Formats: sequence, C-alpha cells, structure tokens
Amino acid sequence: DNTNSIIDTLIDLFEARANEKLRCVEMETVFSSTPVSNVIAVPTDLLQLRHIVVNTSSPVVLEYADPETVLNYATGSASSFYSLVNNEFVIASSPAGSVVDMYYYQSIPALSDSNTTNWLLDKYPNYYVRGVLAEYYLWSVDDRYATILQELISTEQHINARGNTLAHGRMPLSVKTEVFANFKVNR
Repeated sequence: DNTNSIIDTLIDLFEARANEKLRCVEMETVFSSTPVSNVIAVPTDLLQLRHIVVNTSSPVVLEYADPETVLNYATGSASSFYSLVNNEFVIASSPAGSVVDMYYYQSIPALSDSNTTNWLLDKYPNYYVRGVLAEYYLWSVDDRYATILQELISTEQHINARGNTLAHGRMPLSVKTEVFANFKVNR
C-alpha cells in the first residue's frame, strides 16, 4: 500500500532528524570490547563518542589523536591515544587482553513492523506525532509546517534539557577531581 510506504518514509525521516538533534541521557550507553591488534569496530548505533577508557589496574581515559600519530606510535609503549581509521577505532597501544569501554550516544531504535515502540515514543509520543507531521507538511509543502516545526524544536530543547538535568542536576556543572582519581590520563 502506497500510504503505508509514505508513512514509513516520514517516520524514517523524523527518526533521522531526532538522531541528529537529540543528545539525552536515554541515548547514553557503554560498549565493552577487547581490541584485536589494537583495533575495535565502531558500534553500528554510534552517533557521537563521549570517551574511551582502557580498563587496566589503573583505568586510562584515551584522548583523540590524528590517524598518522596513532598508526606510527611505537608498539608496546604506554599510550593514551586513539583515532578513527577506516571506520574502526585504533588505539595507539593497549595491554594484551585489556577491555576497552566506549561511552557514547546511541541512535534511537527505529520503529518497524517487528519493533513497534522505543523509549522516545514511550516517553514523548507527541514529539513523534509532531515530528512525523512536520515531515509530512514539508513533503506536501504545507504552510502549517512552520508552526509544527517550531513546536518540534521546542520539544527537542525540552528533551535535551530534561536529560541534562537528570544526568547532572540543576546546579551548574563543575569538575570534582576526586571523582577521576582512579583514571590516569597520559599527556
């Protein structure tokens, strides 16, 4: 049915927009992996990397470096750098058998015939409706698009603010050094 095809496309377009615009606590996740030859595949649902930690006796938070630096780093020497090369994370050097945790924002699970809900639809059903309507009005070149889009943007700001408040409280953010006492950052 052509109508269902159009609706599916509009939902896909809205979900693409939400993945581009939202970064909230519900999207945060951790992926643990053991590097093979200092390489870890990029998770398929990764939208934005927060940080990478090598879990050794003294966990090390890795810093980004350009690919050339990481690829030319001396094997076996201590390092706290990673880079992205050919859609893989390459760690300049990591102890054999060490587990690496990637903290990142994951994409919102797409709706489908077999996946009929997700956290965003459960928590913000009106956002889904407005988003799909905005895509429809844009597709049909309807003037109501501007009003729906404004409501959509307002809802995105609310979701992001709510997520930040849940994760960090209402007070301004400050770094407490004792929280990071177990992490070692080499520079």
